[in-house]
Amino acid sequence: MSWQPSPEAHAQALRFVTRLTAEQRTDWEERAAIMEYDGGLSREAAEVLAAREIRSRALDRMQQLGQQMEAE
Repeated sequence: MSWQPSPEAHAQALRFVTRLTAEQRTDWEERAAIMEYDGGLSREAAEVLAAREIRSRALDRMQQLGQQMEAE
């Protein structure tokens, strides 16, 4: 049996998704579908992991922008 998120973690991921841009939402949906279909994860697990990935990418991008601003 694969990892399963807690109901609270799944609810938190779904709340996070409501704040995404349309592009980020599309990315999240695609990542979750791939994780579910190719990875064999439950939908809930795929949605939580995809949300974490999108969040990580956004934080990385913010850090890059901050470093660019400091360099200017």
